[in-house]
Amino acid sequence: MNHEASAAGEAALRATAIADLYAALSACFSPPSEAMAQAARRGALAKPLQAAATAVGMDRERLAVTLAALHDARSAEDGDLGNLRVEYARLFAGPGMPVAPPYESVHLDGEEAGRPGPLWGPATYAVRDAYEAAGLTPRPGPEPPDQLAAELEFAANLALAESDAWDAGRAEDAGMAGERRSAFVREHLGRWAPGLAARVIAEARQPLYRAAGALLEGILDLER
Repeated sequence: MNHEASAAGEAALRATAIADLYAALSACFSPPSEAMAQAARRGALAKPLQAAATAVGMDRERLAVTLAALHDARSAEDGDLGNLRVEYARLFAGPGMPVAPPYESVHLDGEEAGRPGPLWGPATYAVRDAYEAAGLTPRPGPEPPDQLAAELEFAANLALAESDAWDAGRAEDAGMAGERRSAFVREHLGRWAPGLAARVIAEARQPLYRAAGALLEGILDLER
């Protein structure tokens, strides 16, 4: 194998690991499902997340904290779907203002510093435009396109497109997909999601969400 092919293979593997992390985080920051609860109870999240986080070079101390939280989530209580739904509502949905509103516009479009912005603010439409420019459409349903899980899913799709392009020998397309993801993190996710991650780490009562917050913080640190 020549040097170029080896480098392309390594780049494809790293992009796949990034896609896996973003996809897993998108699932964690979506309304909890029975499949997610079962994965938490079985400890099925720890091994693949550890492999992906290690592959992208995540900080070992942060990774250790994350894996410890995932191990704690293996108890029946922490993996209970009802408990996860209550905690998801408290952190992200309300009623009332949640602990960590998962919308870019709420964090960035406030008219005064420290005041929440509206749903469907200017940031929402900028995110929608970014999806459309990449040839993708927002998730169907009532959620605005700047909801955290949707933005993470978009980043995962871009990383997967990069990996596929490397595997197919299309270096230029891979570079374009990687740059599109970097730009999206720089202009969108990286501007507000680190603050949300810190809030989740500090306030979450369920280990699964503490782990998700730490992983989100870690991957965005690397991407930025």
